[in-house]
Amino acid sequence: MTKIRVTLLLLALSVFMVGCGGSETTETAETVNPNVEPNTEQLSPYETESKFLVNEDNFDKFVRTQVYVAEQLVRKQMKEPDTTEFRNWSYVKAADSLPPTICGEVTSKNSMGGMTGFRKFLIKTDTTEFGIENSTNGFDDIYNEFCVM
Repeated sequence: MTKIRVTLLLLALSVFMVGCGGSETTETAETVNPNVEPNTEQLSPYETESKFLVNEDNFDKFVRTQVYVAEQLVRKQMKEPDTTEFRNWSYVKAADSLPPTICGEVTSKNSMGGMTGFRKFLIKTDTTEFGIENSTNGFDDIYNEFCVM
């Protein structure tokens, strides 16, 4: 009977030790060596092209995720975020030296309760800096550089 108890105790201890091992942090290639290239299988094919223009009809999962983040950033700038509407989304890399940029149009209710009318916006995907027409100084020049091919 004592041998069975000892065996069960050792088995329980082994299970406990294995369970505790799962909470240890594991290092990835990126944390060990930050110069390792990112896994390109997770990127959109558009990320590997030098120039591209993609509209909302053919966004892939990677681009759609970035668009969702962009949508949340723009909504936060609106007086009435729940009334915000978007249209004419595009994912653009206008020049080899520029980051991919999300461009589109947005409208929302203003403080008087009326819709503002659609205004252009852009978000740089590398820094999440963004601008909205009539709210950002020099917006037209920035839009023409980043969103127009």
